[in-house]
Amino acid sequence: MNAKKDLALVAGVAAVTATGIATTAHADTTASAASKTTQVASAASTIDQAQDNVNSASQAVSDAQKVADSTATQVTEANSNVASTSAAVSSASANVASASQAVSDAQKVADEATSANIAKTETAISNDQQAVNSANDAVASASANVALASTAASEANQAVSDQQAKVDNAQKAVDQAQAAVNNSGLADAQKAVNDASAAVKNDQSTIAKDSNAVLNASQAVEAAKQAQTSAETLVASKAADQAAAQDKANTANQVVSAAQAKVDAAKANVNSAQAVMKAAQDAVNGTGLASAQANLERAQQALASAQAAQTSANAALDAAQKVQTSAQAAASAATNKVGQAQSAYKSASDAAASTAVAASEAAGVVTSAQNGVTSAQAAVKAAQDDLDSVNTVTLPSGYVEALKGYVNKTASIDDVKNVAAEGGSLNHYKSNDDYKSIIVSANGSGISLTDQQTKDLNTFVEGLVNQIRSQFGSKLVTVTDGSLNYVKYIRLPRKLKS
Repeated sequence: MNAKKDLALVAGVAAVTATGIATTAHADTTASAASKTTQVASAASTIDQAQDNVNSASQAVSDAQKVADSTATQVTEANSNVASTSAAVSSASANVASASQAVSDAQKVADEATSANIAKTETAISNDQQAVNSANDAVASASANVALASTAASEANQAVSDQQAKVDNAQKAVDQAQAAVNNSGLADAQKAVNDASAAVKNDQSTIAKDSNAVLNASQAVEAAKQAQTSAETLVASKAADQAAAQDKANTANQVVSAAQAKVDAAKANVNSAQAVMKAAQDAVNGTGLASAQANLERAQQALASAQAAQTSANAALDAAQKVQTSAQAAASAATNKVGQAQSAYKSASDAAASTAVAASEAAGVVTSAQNGVTSAQAAVKAAQDDLDSVNTVTLPSGYVEALKGYVNKTASIDDVKNVAAEGGSLNHYKSNDDYKSIIVSANGSGISLTDQQTKDLNTFVEGLVNQIRSQFGSKLVTVTDGSLNYVKYIRLPRKLKS
């Protein structure tokens, strides 16, 4: 019973003290309310701006997706062209093998030295040259496709960079939402937190789509590497073509040398026949006319045969020289194709390296953007935690009227108790995880609080008391420096007060 009287006495003193403080600080409370109204309006404007930023980010995501789709189409076309190039290279290799057989056949033709065989050799060399030209065109097409893939990767990287700016704007929206939680009413703060959370979710979706764009760029790098490998294979093939053409030229030189030897032998036979004819003529001029005449006829026949042999040998020499000229031209053309293939290989290598760097940079931008989203999520969670830890006091329906009736003696204490019974189920304490780590020291005789801890506790109680007073229609109380000094005074030991 005494304890209840003491509690009532303390409550009465607190009410009187609070009422005095409220009367003194009423002007400050009114100014504070006006300031909060302004802050709420500012927070609402900030939330609208954040929504606009989110809409802009969504549009940027849509544009980035279009670029990513276009890049994927170009990569698919590049892969198709690389496959076509590989088929062309395989066909060229088959043609080179066929040309090698044709060179072997041309060697036989050169040995026989007939016009028909020489024509067949020239046709085979022309076909081989066409195969080399087709392979070179395929390499050029593959190089162009690698360049297109590199350009697409660069565009995807630019889209990721643009999206990073949108993520930064979303972070600003989260910061503004946090400010709204700190400076406005509970309803506005909850709306700001919800809007910021939605912005973060949209940015996460954007990050996922940009990651797909980076994946497509990486696939383009892989396709460029395959084109590079194909170019290397083509270079090796053209080097083999050059060696084969050189062998063919060497063989043609040998044929020419053999034909020249035949010509020299035919000339020797002509010279010998002319000597025989001269001797026969000399004999005719002297003695043995009939015998000399016979010898003359034989010599003339031998001369005609030798001349025919010389003519045939000269024709064979001309044909062999044509084969030699054609083979040397083919060898020179093959050398040029090797140089062109090596140049295409270097271009493909440079394109693959450039595309790999672009993909790596894009992945770095995505990682940075993801870190920004993580930070934004942490800020939203902190704001939500602060909002969830706000304690409220809700009086049971009819409690104010019952208590006033009791004071005016129109209601009994039982009426007040019956209405107040519902209060326990309406109100629950909400803890704040941030305060769990705060250590309150003890000096042996009681709890020792710092000035800031004292202010925080009084501000907490001020919020609870004002909620009750507002429901009663009473003036609100405010924590001031004077009230804090009074709290410090009543906490001093008795002997220090005296």
